[in-house]
Amino acid sequence: MADGALADLKSILRKGWPAGLLIAVALALFLFGPVYGKLDRGNNGASLSVMTYNIWDLGGKRPVLKNVEAVVRGAGIPDVLLLQEVRGEKMAASLAGSLGFPHHLYRAARGHGYGVSILSRYPLIESGFFYFKSSKSGRGVLGATVVFEGRKLRLCSVHLDRIDSIDVDQQGAHLSWDEAVSLLAHETTNETVRSRCVKELLAWAGSDRVIIGGDFNTIFCSKAVRKMETVFEDALAGTSDYLTGTYTKSGLPVAPRLDFLFYSKELACLKAHVVRESAGDHYPVKAVFSFGS
Repeated sequence: MADGALADLKSILRKGWPAGLLIAVALALFLFGPVYGKLDRGNNGASLSVMTYNIWDLGGKRPVLKNVEAVVRGAGIPDVLLLQEVRGEKMAASLAGSLGFPHHLYRAARGHGYGVSILSRYPLIESGFFYFKSSKSGRGVLGATVVFEGRKLRLCSVHLDRIDSIDVDQQGAHLSWDEAVSLLAHETTNETVRSRCVKELLAWAGSDRVIIGGDFNTIFCSKAVRKMETVFEDALAGTSDYLTGTYTKSGLPVAPRLDFLFYSKELACLKAHVVRESAGDHYPVKAVFSFGS
């Protein structure tokens, strides 16, 4: 977006919530939105359900595990569950056991007591973890392969750095309208920690038969997400939940969607939605995939 257009957008947005919000959404969809109609509602064989879910809460507030389990059960236990902000191997194993997943992996962020996990009905092979060199908080991506319908499928759980400038406590994120506008402009036009980590993620994960889910800590029209969309499809593209927020404590009238499921173009997404229940401050995203024709 040109500097002049960006300045005009900021000016319009500052005139007021209703008009500014509508214009922001319209401009974002026009400039950055996906082509709708990508959702493949046909079924070319067996399907695999995948959910991504950041289970924690603000300020290190610990969720009750039975509440996390209830959210997953209520949405329908998927074949694969990609988790973020899991507090240790013990928690990952506990969730896997209680939800009936025979296979799980966990890896902590460098220097932290939390990390990412993959819970699966299928054996997890060829696993690996990659720490993002661009991350300021030691975060990365956990990947593993399952054999589904006689073919290998790569699954990745990722957690990108949050935006440091946002003031966050247990009550929520504290962000003024002007700050929100500036962050929107910055995330959509500038290279950030998140967009640089995505570049590393794309190089590490490959593109053939891959599903990547996680908390990207940025919005759908950001440079980071647009980089993902050069290789993968957004599972919520073409659904009524494309603009549905997944972060529940932003302090803004419209919740941002920070959580995504991306999939390789040779796969088919049969259905996808935001699960509007949570034990923490993020809603899960769930989708059903199959191999394309």
